[in-house]
Amino acid sequence: LASRRQGEPAKQWYQRRVRGSDGSDEPGTAACPNGHFYCTNKGFKGQLMGSSRVDDGICDCCDGSDEKEGQCENTCVALGAQMAEAAKIIRKEQAIGFQQRLAYVADGKAAKARRDEDIGRLAGERDKLRGEMDEREKVRNEAE
Repeated sequence: LASRRQGEPAKQWYQRRVRGSDGSDEPGTAACPNGHFYCTNKGFKGQLMGSSRVDDGICDCCDGSDEKEGQCENTCVALGAQMAEAAKIIRKEQAIGFQQRLAYVADGKAAKARRDEDIGRLAGERDKLRGEMDEREKVRNEAE
C-alpha cells in the first residue's frame, strides 16, 4: 500500500492508491483488480471499498459513484440527515444518563455521610455502655 506523503490531501492519496501497477488506469475505477475505490458520499461519510465492488450493478456508495451514471439514486443527504438525527437522540439520552449519574453520586454521598454519622453515634454509645459495664463490674468485684 502506498503511504501518504507529507502534506498530500487525503483524496489524492486515495486516488493514488487505486492506480494499477503500471499507473495507466484512472483513479477511482475498478481497473486495478486488487485496488480500492473511494466513495466521497458528499453529505454523508466517505467510504473505502474494494475495486471489485465497482460497476457490479449494486449501489454500494450512497452517491452512486461506484456504478454507471444515473444507475443509482444519490441518497447521501438523506442518510446524513438520518445519522445526524440519530446522533442528536443519542446525545439527549447521554445527557439524561449523565444527570441520573450525578443524582446517584449525590445520593451515595448523602448515604455515606448518614452511615458515617450513625457509626460515630453508635461508637459513642458503645463506649458509654462499656464504661457503665466496667463500673458495674468494679462494683460487683468489690461486693464479693
